[in-house]
Amino acid sequence: SKEIILHPGESFEREIDVSQLYDLKPGIAYRIAGYFWPDYRNQQFFIRSSNMLALRLKPRPTSAARPGADYEQYANDATGAVISPAQTVYLFLSAEMRSNWPDYFKFLDLERFIASYDHFAARFAKARQTEKNAILDDFRDYLATRPADRLAHFKIIANDKQTELDPTQSPIHRTKVKVEALRTDRGYNTRYVYTYTLELDRGSEQPIWRIIQVEAHLKSSGGAQ
Repeated sequence: SKEIILHPGESFEREIDVSQLYDLKPGIAYRIAGYFWPDYRNQQFFIRSSNMLALRLKPRPTSAARPGADYEQYANDATGAVISPAQTVYLFLSAEMRSNWPDYFKFLDLERFIASYDHFAARFAKARQTEKNAILDDFRDYLATRPADRLAHFKIIANDKQTELDPTQSPIHRTKVKVEALRTDRGYNTRYVYTYTLELDRGSEQPIWRIIQVEAHLKSSGGAQ
């Protein structure tokens, strides 16, 4: 147990893996209510949530299902990519949460993504070709070792598909995926809306979406949760 003090406008959140506590079955409807005991030693007095959440679990897709089936509304099947743009961003951010940096970087076009970070973009743009690899190494280390702003939660909220033309009139498949994310830093919480721009890379054996740019907008910030 730990004492938690909340000031006006602040909130407290805690994530629990309910599958470790209950044997939840797909296809069955569940209703969830919250109970709060101000003093856990006295079980007689508690506060019950005024609302109730209803949910129904869906069976896990079979192995024969196409990767990214859960994101069907975001998929661009015409490109031939196995993983949809939305699932690419989902796997990318999931890798950051697990500090799985090999998976994190494989979805990035690092030489273009660096332009989204002002303190690296200017150095990279002015550097000689022989110096650029060292700057990219510094940028890679920065992304993987940032001590602050831990990614605590995210959800994909929108995806816009568009096709652009390059100067030779060859089609370039490009899309934007919008994400709402919560980051924490020593108890201080900040919510962002990220817009990721992805471009289809046909140079690999299997076409893959790569993230080439990100725009970040502050949604809200507050104290400890």
